[in-house]
Amino acid sequence: MLDKGFYAQEIVQKGIVSKGFLSKIITYFKSRNLIEQIQSYPKKYKCTNLGTMFLEQGDLNQKRIQEFTSDKELLPKGIESVRVHKLRFKNKIVQKPSWLNRIQNEGFIYGLHIKRIELNNWTKFLIFFNYQDFNGLEKIEVCNNVIIYNFNRNIDEQYVSSNNELEKYFEDIISDCKQARLFLQKKGFIIDERDPEFCQKPHFAIKSNGDPNALGSLGKQLILTIKTPTEVREVDDSPKTGDGEEETDNIEKVKSYFDMPNKLENIETEISELKDAMFEMAKGIKEMAKSITNLVKPQEQTIEVKTDPGGSMYR
Repeated sequence: MLDKGFYAQEIVQKGIVSKGFLSKIITYFKSRNLIEQIQSYPKKYKCTNLGTMFLEQGDLNQKRIQEFTSDKELLPKGIESVRVHKLRFKNKIVQKPSWLNRIQNEGFIYGLHIKRIELNNWTKFLIFFNYQDFNGLEKIEVCNNVIIYNFNRNIDEQYVSSNNELEKYFEDIISDCKQARLFLQKKGFIIDERDPEFCQKPHFAIKSNGDPNALGSLGKQLILTIKTPTEVREVDDSPKTGDGEEETDNIEKVKSYFDMPNKLENIETEISELKDAMFEMAKGIKEMAKSITNLVKPQEQTIEVKTDPGGSMYR
């Protein structure tokens, strides 16, 4: 179904698998180079040549896939998934349209659902969007001199499994912000043309396989906040599901998780190269020792024996 262009939500709606399980399938197939993403929204996939081979043979047994594909995992050992959420971007507003002030409480104008919120000394407007309009853009906050894009993507669309995917994820969100900005400009808004930037740090939910020692993850079935001298770790932002997730807004920490397999691979390569270098060094030292031995060893000499005519003495 993925190869035929069905997107995740369509497959889930058919009742074949749950959202969470389908996300794991997609992550696994991508990590094994069996499928590739061909559309950002809705996310669509297509089998790679390797995936087509398995599909034609009709055998997607996990053990068999592991035998024929690389053992290298995109995620470090102990980490099941990383998802990105709480996405908020912003742009400066140069000028608001005059019709905005016509909204006194809540209403529809120019096809937009808008809600007015009166605060202590200023007014904020909320503009709501359909999920499909801009790839999970839930609403825009129109403040005094800034607009804030609030994304609330479905959980099955929040997963990333490498630094490249993470960068692509943010690029797609920024592109959606620009599309929404263009839409608002046609409605009379004048908005700064620079790229939207983070309004706050995004959050990352890191789920382990239950190993409490897996790269600092606190494991499953934990709902608590742990404070250490250097950080506060919030675990499980969705207690109803019981899935333990380590919450962090430290993007460098997340990138270090993704870098871990490469670092381990590099270390193995360096160790192998070091072993080869040490072997060559030992070989060189052995040859040097042999040469030194030859230098200090007494040389064998051929002595010519002659008869002394004077007394038959050997000389």
